[in-house]
Amino acid sequence: GFSELSSNSQALRIAYGGSGVRVTSITSRRFSDYQQQDDADSTADDLLRVINSFNSTVWSQEFRIQSPENANQFRWLLGGYFESRGFNVEKTGLRFSAAGAAGFGLPNGGEDLTSAELDQTTYAGFGQIDYNPIEPLTLAAGLRYESSTTRMDRERNFFPEGSSSPLPLGTTFNDVEENSNEWLPRFALEYRFGSNLMAYGSVTRGFKPGGLNFQTDSADLVRYEPETSWSYEVGLKSSWFNDRLIANLAAFSTLSDNYQVLLSNFTGSVSNIVNAEVRIYGVELEMRARPVVGLDLIAGFGYVNAQFTDYTNPFTGQEFKDNRLPYAPEFTYNLAVQYRTANGFLGRVDLNGFGTYFFEDANKLKQPPFALVNARIGYEGNNYGIYLFANNLFDTEYLTTAFEILQPVGTYGDRRTFGFQVRANF
Repeated sequence: GFSELSSNSQALRIAYGGSGVRVTSITSRRFSDYQQQDDADSTADDLLRVINSFNSTVWSQEFRIQSPENANQFRWLLGGYFESRGFNVEKTGLRFSAAGAAGFGLPNGGEDLTSAELDQTTYAGFGQIDYNPIEPLTLAAGLRYESSTTRMDRERNFFPEGSSSPLPLGTTFNDVEENSNEWLPRFALEYRFGSNLMAYGSVTRGFKPGGLNFQTDSADLVRYEPETSWSYEVGLKSSWFNDRLIANLAAFSTLSDNYQVLLSNFTGSVSNIVNAEVRIYGVELEMRARPVVGLDLIAGFGYVNAQFTDYTNPFTGQEFKDNRLPYAPEFTYNLAVQYRTANGFLGRVDLNGFGTYFFEDANKLKQPPFALVNARIGYEGNNYGIYLFANNLFDTEYLTTAFEILQPVGTYGDRRTFGFQVRANF
């Protein structure tokens, strides 16, 4: 099989800064194309292959007008955002060999393919004010309104081997539409206890638009609801010994309504999106020390408890309350040592660790804790860098995806990789 991804992006930023106002315009375009064919039966025989061919084009425009950089006690920002996203599913589905077709009760081999066109348009307006009633205290309030519309055309056909006439399958959807909109407030405060210690807290409304699922044949499942959340965070940021030691601590909690759960089919591809209630909370600690010039010591640790609070899988009928969210490690940690000489040579070693995470809502398939070591040496000039690197230096085996057909099937992460990298800034 093969998997090929190509992408390109362009951006134009125009900024004006006057004595009383700053104006910024950001225009961008992103294009990506993905082609894949892979084994789907997990046997030595060529029975079943998964086929995917997608491309996407995204245009966006953001405009901001805000107070000047030298504004002190009162700062403000107003802006707008527009995005147009076209997602073209040229084909996605399964290719059956003659032997594979017989195993699934089909008269002959062929391709079971879905094609679709999805167009999503997003508009948003936003504003924020920051106010210092007294010198060490900053109060912030923001509001964003976002509206999203998705439209879809979709059909599914079977293309028998040796025939030029496709056979319609499943459900055809024409000009199906889903609309989502939400007001998104944010409140925050910061208090500085001096030049080296700051405490902060924030309350933020989150939003992920609803949408349309091109993979399903069910009119009841073609739409999924918008996801909303309230997030709360408090923390401390500090620097000591003339910034030679930086230490930050944060605690957070998120309550999500209609959390969008991705469900895979027997090939491991996402085939349905359903909604659930979710609670997430955790803590993060990060530290950076510079004991001598050129030497950096970096450490971080995070703990996350991410659980379903109300969720029943609509296909199995199983209730998964208190199960952990898929792909959410219980803890993560990182350690790094970096040394940079005055003339530009550098070396760095990283250790990145991950706690147990699960691959599906039932919490049956999981990846136990593991750690990866990466290393890099190189030289950096003012506008360029040349590096030799080794990722997963000790060739640790770990799974990035897993699902169950008749038995568990998974995909391993990248093994030990060596490479050469050149970077240039223009």
